[in-house]
Amino acid sequence: MICQDQKIRLLKPVSLLRQIGDDDFMSRFVDRFYLCVMDDDLLWPYFVQTKTVRLKKELMDLFCQMLLEESLAPISFSEVSIDSSIELSRAHIDRIVFHLAAVLEWQNIPQYLIAQAVLAMAPRAGEILSVAVSHKAEI
Repeated sequence: MICQDQKIRLLKPVSLLRQIGDDDFMSRFVDRFYLCVMDDDLLWPYFVQTKTVRLKKELMDLFCQMLLEESLAPISFSEVSIDSSIELSRAHIDRIVFHLAAVLEWQNIPQYLIAQAVLAMAPRAGEILSVAVSHKAEI
């Protein structure tokens, strides 16, 4: 029976999210990503004066969703989802992807998983800025 259980486990694909980490990992990932973008001259204006607790929770949900719905298709800039109310350039996308990869590397994730995670998250990089803008605190 043990062999049968092992066979079933091998046939069932494990999500990228599960391979990378658990809820505690994702919480650390979001915290570190937030620190990185707040220290980035190009990206910090999108994240400054946000409702931080709610923003981090929504980012965690978004990142988890991205890693559950992973796609290994090649990325083209034209496929990146962009909120029309946000001015977004290739430089914004590159910086977001850079920070996503850097935080995963900081967490000692293997390179092959980092590459898969970037492929899964990069096409939706514009959503990360959209989430940040939607949590701007009213001043």
